[in-house]
Amino acid sequence: MKKDSMEFVDSPRCFWRVELTGSYEDDYAAGQKYGRQLVHALKTRAASPFLLAEVVAQFPCELTAIENGFLSELCVSIAA
Repeated sequence: MKKDSMEFVDSPRCFWRVELTGSYEDDYAAGQKYGRQLVHALKTRAASPFLLAEVVAQFPCELTAIENGFLSELCVSIAA
């Protein structure tokens, strides 16, 4: 999985392109899925660990369910 094949990466300079659905549960689940995509890319060395810094730098100031789900999935993966 290359970083450009992750759903939330839109272009070489846009690392966090997501759309809210209006449903907290759906958005949170989408964030978890994006988190799993990044973890997989990192574990298989398809992406650099520095990609995480680029993604988080593009988060909105007020986090939504998508960002919360994404960060939650990363924490679960780290704790496993």
